[in-house]
Amino acid sequence: MKFQIKSIGFNFYIPIIIALSLMIYLLGFYNSKFDAQFFLVLQIIFVPSISLWSSLLVYSLYHENSEEIMIQLPSQKIAKYNAYFISLFSLLIIILVTIFCIKSESFSFISLFLLLFTQSLILSITSFLSSILFKSVEVSLLIVIMYCGSEGLTGGKLIPWPHIFYFDTQFTIKIIIINLFVTLIYLSICTWISIKYLRTIERRIPFI
Repeated sequence: MKFQIKSIGFNFYIPIIIALSLMIYLLGFYNSKFDAQFFLVLQIIFVPSISLWSSLLVYSLYHENSEEIMIQLPSQKIAKYNAYFISLFSLLIIILVTIFCIKSESFSFISLFLLLFTQSLILSITSFLSSILFKSVEVSLLIVIMYCGSEGLTGGKLIPWPHIFYFDTQFTIKIIIINLFVTLIYLSICTWISIKYLRTIERRIPFI
């Protein structure tokens, strides 16, 4: 993992910095009057930051839109390391949601955690897959930024479907479970496509 973190560079710390900033705000300045606004910030700003890790994880495969002569990580290991980053991000979600639920009585810990976790899974695997298919970190991040920005600025009215963000704080656990089920199917399909595509590259590029 040290190599992967080193290859990501300073970008590795951006989601952590965002999480720490939100924690400081919650502990020192938070007012329950802004429950809805902070709920939106968690979804639109914090959750999409996981895309940095997923996109830059496969950056070593490509350089300026061309395939590298040598692939440093087999496809299965790349998927495994992406799972590690998702686990680390889940820990940040747990800490943030715990503090938020202590400060606010409007949310259930389980519901909010499952919501943010499923959203992070969707955005993570989307950026991971688009980085591989488009061979560009910039395009991958642009897709996520444009989607999250349009959803956040228009309240989900610009793009008819899909909607992964919730703007109403009164969401039910049933909705979250359905969302989790759909996410797992989406995650399985995209992971299979990613690994299969990477294996195709591995067969085509000689190792030194």
